[in-house]
Amino acid sequence: MPIGVCDAKYKFIDLTVKQPGSVHDSTMFKASGFGKKCALGIYGEGFVLGDSGYGCTPYLLTPYNAPQSPSEERFNRAHKTTRCIIERTFGILKRRFHCLHTELRLQPGPSCRVIAACCVLHNISIDRRQVNDYEYKYEDEMQLPIVDHVREENALALRQKRFEKRNNITLNYFT
Repeated sequence: MPIGVCDAKYKFIDLTVKQPGSVHDSTMFKASGFGKKCALGIYGEGFVLGDSGYGCTPYLLTPYNAPQSPSEERFNRAHKTTRCIIERTFGILKRRFHCLHTELRLQPGPSCRVIAACCVLHNISIDRRQVNDYEYKYEDEMQLPIVDHVREENALALRQKRFEKRNNITLNYFT
């Protein structure tokens, strides 16, 4: 099962297809090169959006599990709208490459290479503006996901800052 990171143009900027489908997405993200670089703060300021299956960190923001205010609810709506881009990206990929719509009857190694090749071809078709009508029907809703990676000296500092970025964004932009 692949996990991917995409931009607002439905283009994959990172893809991990090494693990079997039984491995949780958050485990795959932490083990991926992209996830490790995020944790080290290599990409600079910004953040990645993840669903509630991920742990909230300074570089990976998740929605509020139980919003306590209208601003937290607005944050969750904006988060969901922006995060849906990755869901649409995988939908576009599956429609573009029908072999991904069903079970690939290959060994894991070749399956991973087929998925990765489809993603590369998908990105090339976007670069060349070879799109289908269904691909950008949600363009008005798109918001550019930003990526933030803050270096943390120790686990205590990380725990203290875990929700700080999300709370600051909520306070500054959704109040």
